[in-house]
Amino acid sequence: MKHRKLKKFTFSCIWKKIIYISLIKLWQLKQDFSLKSFDLFQQLNTSLHEKNHFLSLKQAEFEEQINAERTKNEELQNKLDDLEYEVTKARMRNGKLESTLAETQARFKFSFNNL
Repeated sequence: MKHRKLKKFTFSCIWKKIIYISLIKLWQLKQDFSLKSFDLFQQLNTSLHEKNHFLSLKQAEFEEQINAERTKNEELQNKLDDLEYEVTKARMRNGKLESTLAETQARFKFSFNNL
């Protein structure tokens, strides 16, 4: 009987040592995995920050271009308004000249007919 108990005890101790060693290796693997995962996340985070910075610069550049185009558009609109005003002014002057010409022609006809 003692012999069997001894074997059982020895087997139990060996089994506990195997479990303990396995747990230690598992913990070491977890630590290694955690460090690798952390490094991967750090690299991913850095990469995303770089992309975000690049895209922010591009966005600022596009906003500058949009503002420049808006300014150019406003300047062209002002020129158009000025030219439309000048055309309207010229048309009104032309209308006055035509009516003056018509009046003068009518007077001239009337004067010529009365002679």
